[in-house]
Amino acid sequence: MMIGKATRWATACGAIADGEVLLVPVDAIGMGRRLRPLDAGWAVALGHTMLAEGQRAPIVLRRGHGRGGFRLVSGAHRLAAARAFAGLSPVKGTVVDPQRAETLLEKIATEFRRMEVPPIDRAALIADMRDLLDTGDCAGDGAGLSEDRLPRLHADRIAEMIGLSVSEVERFLMLHRRLAARVAEMLREHGAAQSEAQLHDLSRLAWSIQEQIAYLLLDGARSVSEARATLQDRAIAISPVQQMDEFLAAFERMDADDKRRALFQLARRLPEGMAITGI
Repeated sequence: MMIGKATRWATACGAIADGEVLLVPVDAIGMGRRLRPLDAGWAVALGHTMLAEGQRAPIVLRRGHGRGGFRLVSGAHRLAAARAFAGLSPVKGTVVDPQRAETLLEKIATEFRRMEVPPIDRAALIADMRDLLDTGDCAGDGAGLSEDRLPRLHADRIAEMIGLSVSEVERFLMLHRRLAARVAEMLREHGAAQSEAQLHDLSRLAWSIQEQIAYLLLDGARSVSEARATLQDRAIAISPVQQMDEFLAAFERMDADDKRRALFQLARRLPEGMAITGI
């Protein structure tokens, strides 16, 4: 979202006008709390696009709380892409404070109520609102919040602003968190993006399977269920790379206790001479 016009270098202690477009070194930006796990494959693909075409839209930042630097509000995949490719740092970014975040929230809510927005974009817009609500000083960086609580954060405020129920908002936030970023981008103009039920069915699958189904939908499959049946009929073998992708995606969605249990089970299966410590 392009908020300002001028572009200049940003420093952690320099005077910054909220909404101005800045050039920010990636090592000056903290990632902060994330609603959706980072899709590393999509970040790399996005990095190649940014190298070829430039950064189309700035990421959104807030000032760090007493530590200098900045914290990310929106644009995690663009930031990850810039970190992966040396030629992409510094990145374009805009800084918002709680007051400007409120202005942007009202703008998004007005557009949401006025337009007929497909479910895949509804989920993204509601996620943008939740990220902006995190801009306030009270939001912190999510210490003590488990993964399953993140979609419920700020849901009551968002529901009031856009005229949906809290449960509807939570459902859209859960859809955004579970659907792989690369798959959302692939299907944005596809008919499946118009069906909330199909998107939820797709989001419950591992990211590697989501991507295969997305390709089948783009190739003519009429529904997610039909694409899943096609995969089963073909008995497509999952490669070690896909298995690793699926494991890491599932691990990323776990809370701290589940991650500890998973590592404990993994440690019991390691070859002799290998160990996982600290669990």
